[in-house]
This record gives sequence, C-alpha cells and structure tokens, in this order.
Amino acid sequence: MSLRETFILFLYLSSLFFTVFFTGAASAASDYIVSPTGATNDQDVINKAIEEASESGGGTVYLNPGVYLVDGPVIIKSNIHLTGDPNAIIRVAPTSSQWFKGQIGVICNPRESVHNVEISGFQVDGNIANLPRSYANSRSDTRHDCEKLILFGGWQSNFGSNIKIHDMKLYNAFSDGIYIRFSKGVACYNNFISNCQHEGIFFSCVLNGTIYKNKIAGITSDCARLDNCQNCKIHDNIFFAYTGDSYGAYKGGHNGLQIGNAGVSHGYDARNKPFKTKNIEVFNNVFSDPGLRAIWYHGGENVYIHDNKFVNAEELETLGIPVGDISFENQPTVEMTEKVFGGLLEILNIDFVDNARYNQTEDSIKIPVEERDKGKIRGGITIAGFADVVYKEGVPYIPDNESVLVKAIAMPSPANTFFNAGVNGIEKQIEKGIENGEAYAKMTVTMHYTVSSKNSKGEKVKKLKTTKEVFEAKRVPAPAVLPRPDKVNFRIDQHIGIKNYTTVAPYPSVPEGLQRVEYEYNGKTVKNVLEVGERIRGDNGIIHTNITEVNYWDGDLDHFGDGLYIEGEFDQDKLKIRAYTIYEEIPTESEYFLHEYKAQRLLSFENIIVILKICLTLFALYQLLKIVF
Repeated sequence: MSLRETFILFLYLSSLFFTVFFTGAASAASDYIVSPTGATNDQDVINKAIEEASESGGGTVYLNPGVYLVDGPVIIKSNIHLTGDPNAIIRVAPTSSQWFKGQIGVICNPRESVHNVEISGFQVDGNIANLPRSYANSRSDTRHDCEKLILFGGWQSNFGSNIKIHDMKLYNAFSDGIYIRFSKGVACYNNFISNCQHEGIFFSCVLNGTIYKNKIAGITSDCARLDNCQNCKIHDNIFFAYTGDSYGAYKGGHNGLQIGNAGVSHGYDARNKPFKTKNIEVFNNVFSDPGLRAIWYHGGENVYIHDNKFVNAEELETLGIPVGDISFENQPTVEMTEKVFGGLLEILNIDFVDNARYNQTEDSIKIPVEERDKGKIRGGITIAGFADVVYKEGVPYIPDNESVLVKAIAMPSPANTFFNAGVNGIEKQIEKGIENGEAYAKMTVTMHYTVSSKNSKGEKVKKLKTTKEVFEAKRVPAPAVLPRPDKVNFRIDQHIGIKNYTTVAPYPSVPEGLQRVEYEYNGKTVKNVLEVGERIRGDNGIIHTNITEVNYWDGDLDHFGDGLYIEGEFDQDKLKIRAYTIYEEIPTESEYFLHEYKAQRLLSFENIIVILKICLTLFALYQLLKIVF
C-alpha cells in the first residue's frame, strides 16, 4: 500500500471513529448512582440521573441507602430501570404543597407514554401522617384520589408497554400504591403495599398483565382492582386488612379484589374505554378479613375465579354456584359461563342517575303520625325524614336546610264536638327547618266554626268563632348540607408552536362535589362524569341516592388529565362549558391564556463545538495529506 493510500485509509478510519464515538455514545446504555442530598427536593438529583440515562439510550438509576425527601415528582422515562437499596426511601416532604394530583404521582410520566420501564428494590413513603388530611382529595372523581405513589403507562391513543414493578415497599399514601393505565405487558410482583387509601394496585385498560406474589394491606376501596382489562392473571397474592393508624381513611372500607368495567362500581359503562373486561383468571390467592367483600365482581367476559383461600371471609359463589376448577387451560362451555356469571350481572345491572332531586312529597311516605287532642282540635306532626338525601361513603347529606319532610294531621276533636257547632274550615300552617344540627317542625292549626244560640228576642242566630292550637314534632338530628361549589372556574391554555393545541380544565383543581362537566366544541360534545347515583326507595317510602365517585369521559372530544384537549387551531367562540353538582347546574367562568413558542434549536452549543472539533481535525489531516503528496 502506498503512503498516499495509507493516509487516505487513516483519514477514513478517523472519520469513522468520530462518527461512531459521538453518535454511538449517545445511544449506549449507562448506569447512574444517586445519593440523598439532605434537601427537600431530592427529586431533582433523581430526575437528572434519569434524564442523563435516557439521553444515552437508557440504563439503570440506582438509589443509595437513605431518605430522599421530595417536593415534586420523580419523572420516569422509557428504557429506564429505577432501582435501589432496600433502605432507600423516597418520601414526600412534610412541607410539600399538594403537587401530587391529576396525572402527577410521586413517580410518574405526566406527558409521554413509557416503554421498557422497571421499578424495583426500594421504598416509597407517602408520609400522610405529616401532611394535611385535606390533601387526600384533589377533586371529587374519587375520594383519596390525590397522591398516587406510582402512576404511569400511556394514553388511549398511545399505549405504554413492558412495565415491571417488583420488590417494592409502598405505604402511607392518600391514594393508590400502583396505578397503571393504557399499557401492554405489565407485571407487578413481590411488592408489599400498606395503607394506600384508594387502591393497592390498580390496572385500568391493561392488556396482558399479571399481579402476583404481592402482600397488600387494604384500608379503603380495594387491595387490587382491574377495570376494562384483558388477558390478565391475579395469583398467589395475600390480600388482608390494614389495622394501623389511618390518618383519615375509613378502616374496613375495602374489598380484597374488584373486577369490572369502565372504572366505576356496579358495571357502569363508558364508551371512551377501548375495550371491556375479558379473559381474567384469579387463583391461589388468600383473602383475609376484607372489610366489605373478598371479591367484588360486577362486569366482564370469561372471568375465571378458582382455588382461592378465604380467611374470615365468605367464599365467592355466584348465585350459590361455586366457580370451581376453571382456568385458561380448562375453560368452561358458553352455557356454563352464562349459568355462573350471567345471573350475577343481571342482578348488578343497576340504573344510575346524575341528579338527586326527586321532589318527593309527604303523601308517598309510610310513617304513622301520633295524634292527640288539644282543645277542640285533634292533630299531630312528626318529622318523617329528609328530602333528596345522598349518601357518600355511608354519610348522609341534604341539599339545604329546607329539606325536612313531615307528616301532619289536623281535624276537629271528637271529644269536643257539640251538636250546635259546625266547622267552616281548618287551616294548617307548617314551619320546618334545621337549627343547631337538629330538624324541627311546628304546625299551627286554625279552625273556624259556628255556634247556634238565641238572642234576647228568642230568635235563633249563628256566631262565627275561631280556635287555634300549636303542635310540635320531636326534634331529630339532621344530616349536614352537602359541600359543593357554587361556581367553577376554568382555565383555557392555547399553545402555538411546533404543535398547536389547547387544554381546558377546572382551575386550580376540580372542586369537591362537582358531579359532571359537559364540554361542547365545534358541534362535538364530551362529558367528564365524576359522580353517579344509585336511587333507592326505603321501606318507609323515602327515596335516597347512594353516590359513587368516579372519573370517566364519554363523548366525541379528546381529553388529557383533568380537562379537554383540542388539537390544531382553536376558536374560543366555539367552546361551551356547563357544570353540575348532583343537585343543580352551577355557573362557570373561564380565563384564557395564550402561549407562543419559538422553534427549538436542533443542536446544542456543546454539540456544535464537538462537530467543529471534528471538522478541524479532518481539515488538518487533509492539509497534512496535501503537504506529504
């Protein structure tokens, strides 16, 4: 090989080296080790490591032992394994504001779907003992909907995939321990979850998921829950009751396992879910001391529950028919499936309402009234109950202090009827209300009657007389008035830049007591339902409504997080918003914000310097080649 050919080869190899080094290095996986700083924003050092690992193509971020106080979210990325020492604890700082709500969990992916993610080996402490109890609720989509410890996956139009969460300790959180949504290929195993006050593990729209070998101490809602999931298995778990300090939640208010559709109890369906529950197998689990039910099954196809152990809990039998030894490998016939599950679904097919106003009158109430004589009037009044009562988590509420229902009777007293008297009319005036937490009712009865007598001339004349009596009911304790907003503020954020989109959402957060929001834009509509009611008539004839707090979207428009999402151009005149509580429509106000962004530089300053160095090196080699030859 000639000297010229040697230099040409050297030039080519040098160019290839720089190309491989500076491009390949960006895609090579790396490991990063993090230690606590002692500050209250240790999410920053964790996020920096995750970001660097992500920019280098992925890798492992390892947490050294110690307490990592965080006052903001740890943002997970695709192709990241976040792991750590068993004594590494991510703990919500006691000075934190209420940042962990909506799509923001303690560990979360608030904007982009994630793939190939693994979380293992360390602890996450929600630290609710040192936070205000009001933080449990960021809105009314569910009680204890704020502070999900692990919250990620994807969205309906872009599923996440390949997610593993194992060997974790998750505890003392106002909401879910693990919440995975819109994802394929999910495995949660060998975790210990305690006092997470909504769901221990919650799968929503998960394909090909497994939950196994977990120990979950439930307190409110469920130890584990599957909504609109397909091809999932739940096995070898221990579901039991949490009995320690609750810091606000109702102990014993949980199920061991809940399986159904649309993210709502009682099988309510929402069209925006991409599929319904199908092909679920539950086996070899232990259900111990569930507060409500061992298994609450209210919707799905080919759901097989078999070979589980029940300690101080009733074994699940659907219509008295044990499910038996059924699995994916030993599937029942269609007839058997219909026999076992069909009747159960029919029983649980309950009609829901979105308004608790019933305008019930006293005539429909079946309560006797104790009558007594007072002068010439016989009557009585009793407090029969309260109109338009709603129950939330077992606690009764009424719409206002005028909601007292009474039964009252008034008539001439038989003991004071005399032959020469005639009753011309009886007037009843009823006062009722609530005072100092007690309902009162008072009836004033005025009776007009005539009496025949003779005047001085011996002529028969009639005299008009009036008598009045007051009857009072025994006071009874009254429910509180339902807390609910009298107005909802919305924030409209229009973003103009590389991608144009607009979001519309309640601001600063969805208020407690909001039942639904209806959006209309450019002829299309969608509603965000936050509460549904089950109307029930008691034996006494009084109607009340049990409220289930939910969060589902139904309609033709897209949404993101808590609000409406409109892609492309936006015309504010085409937007209409209506808001409702369970009792009435309420006013809305909107504030508009415009965000304009300039195009981002594709190359950073550091990358430009590297490229210039490469060019200078190649130019120097080229000049050397010219000198030699």
